[in-house]
Amino acid sequence: MKDDIRQWLTEVAAHPATFGISAAIARWAIGDRAGGWRALIGYMVASLLVAWAMSFYLMDEGLTQPRAAFWLLLMSFVAKDLLVALAGLAQQFRVDPFGVLARVQQALRGGPPSAGPGGNDK
Repeated sequence: MKDDIRQWLTEVAAHPATFGISAAIARWAIGDRAGGWRALIGYMVASLLVAWAMSFYLMDEGLTQPRAAFWLLLMSFVAKDLLVALAGLAQQFRVDPFGVLARVQQALRGGPPSAGPGGNDK
């Protein structure tokens, strides 16, 4: 019985949802308690979504379990920021898809940052 409980707890501790929930509670506790339950639910949803996606990505990377757990926890901790950045990028893409692609390509090549919409790119 003791071994069964220990094995079950080990499986729960290694599950991506555990990392997502832990990171969401930590992020909410140190950052945005003013938002109340809505902020906590927002952090939970973002962290669980990123933890789930990250676990699929890390399956094929060949990392050791502790190293994969580190990356999973780190990404779950910054999950809401990642999703807000992606939403902002998607909003800009809707307005000017080719301009966004050009700016992303320029950023990936290490080029100088360009001004936003209506700015001077010189």
